[in-house]
Amino acid sequence: MTTNLCYHCERSDTEFFDKENGYSLLRCKICGLLFVSPQPPENERSQAIRTGYHAGERKLNVNAKWDNQKSRHYRQVLHDIITQLQKTEINSAVDVGCGYGEFIEALKEFLPNQTDIEGFEPNEWKRNFAQRIGLNVHSSMDFLSGRTVDFISLLNVYSHLSNPCDDFRGYHKMLNPNGLLLIQTGDASGLTPLDMPQPYFLPDHLSFASEPILRTLLEREGFFVERVCRYPAVHFSWLQCAKEIIKYFLPAKRSNLRAMLNHRKYAQRDMYIVARKMDPMKRT
Repeated sequence: MTTNLCYHCERSDTEFFDKENGYSLLRCKICGLLFVSPQPPENERSQAIRTGYHAGERKLNVNAKWDNQKSRHYRQVLHDIITQLQKTEINSAVDVGCGYGEFIEALKEFLPNQTDIEGFEPNEWKRNFAQRIGLNVHSSMDFLSGRTVDFISLLNVYSHLSNPCDDFRGYHKMLNPNGLLLIQTGDASGLTPLDMPQPYFLPDHLSFASEPILRTLLEREGFFVERVCRYPAVHFSWLQCAKEIIKYFLPAKRSNLRAMLNHRKYAQRDMYIVARKMDPMKRT
């Protein structure tokens, strides 16, 4: 996408918001969507997604590692956001962009043993790790060809999507009637460049949305939002604060110190949205 057109409002009434790593972040004056324009060429982006290394003024490495804290958080989130009734409806699940598999592990513990749980992860390093620990993780979404499932999750994936509208349309087709879609992403509504947690990790992240934007896009593509739960987007600890201070003085590292020190601003910025595939007969 090489235009300043907002994919939510479908208008080009935008303004410059910030810049990082050689990429500009624009803000839609109408809805507040933040998005990178122009985006990297598709062939470069595909290669970067596979390897975890994105080109810019400096090379961006997003491979990270398995996160036990994330896995514990996901287990708590599942108990908060998925009702017992919804739980009984899930016989098959796919975690899109599953990374190292932390959420799949949480799903395996939360859902009945007979539930078919699979993952999709294009990053070779992350996928190989997930496969080595015994998770059923695929390199493309082709494994779902001709199949539908009851539950699809996208955790920390939305901001990486080059065209979320097309992706939501595709997930709608992959879900069984009344199937559930779970999206986790940050709420950037109303934040200024000074308020936004940084770094932005451009161009790995391509856009930053808000709850109203997500609701509108989901409804356009045939989903009904059943529940939105919010959590702190930045978790403060003195140990992590010390690590961020050290990274601040290292030229090869990216420090999140400012967000860590202002963590109270982000108390309800991490959104988990549960949406259900609507009955076509009930759509207006």
